[in-house]
Amino acid sequence: MPNNNENETKEINIDDFETKADYATQMRLLFCKREMIQTNGNLNQDYFKPTREGIDVRKWTKTHNELLISGIEDCGIGEWSAIRATYLPRWNNKILKMQTAYLMGKQDLREYSKNNWKGNKQEIEKEYEKNKRLAIKNGKWRAGVYAISTQKEFEEEQELIDAQDNENENENIEKNNDKEDIKENNNDEDNGNEVVNENKEKNNDEEDIKEYNNDNDEDNDNEAVNENEKNEQADENNDNENENE
Repeated sequence: MPNNNENETKEINIDDFETKADYATQMRLLFCKREMIQTNGNLNQDYFKPTREGIDVRKWTKTHNELLISGIEDCGIGEWSAIRATYLPRWNNKILKMQTAYLMGKQDLREYSKNNWKGNKQEIEKEYEKNKRLAIKNGKWRAGVYAISTQKEFEEEQELIDAQDNENENENIEKNNDKEDIKENNNDEDNGNEVVNENKEKNNDEEDIKEYNNDNDEDNDNEAVNENEKNEQADENNDNENENE
């Protein structure tokens, strides 16, 4: 309740005071409750401090972070009401959005919300590192996030991200091509080894056949010699018989 009546208030003119601070002090003395101010007109700061009684004193913890990550993986960025309903009912959308920005390392979450981006802890950490790298490169890493203040900056940032994604995609394509080339070279080597092995086997088979034929020829020669010896012995025996007669 004001200490003076309305007529007295109207008589106060700011031009009558040396400074605006003096004017403000006089106005507090006139209109503020006694417990709100000190005797000199300065504010009593203790009056404005909240008491713990009846107030839900909360602090964001690692447990809340884990729950938020589960909510992002299940519901997606931007689905704050769904995340609240299932995982963090005691926190409002503004807090969830702010903590998600810290998780992703990015102040502006519009692109994620538009695409209903979902990801697990590892995928979120990957996005954080990507956003941090781009922010540092462009001098916009502030308070743990990629800070974007205007629509133009947002569009420019999206172009950078698209370029980075294309670069990463090209790198992956090159890596895959290199892997295919290595695989193809290995296949060629395997095929070459198979041909060599086949030729070796073929040569071995030919050697075996040749050796077998040589053995047969030798056996045949031996048989012919033995046969001749037998015939000569028979002839000799016949001659001896004839002489005896």
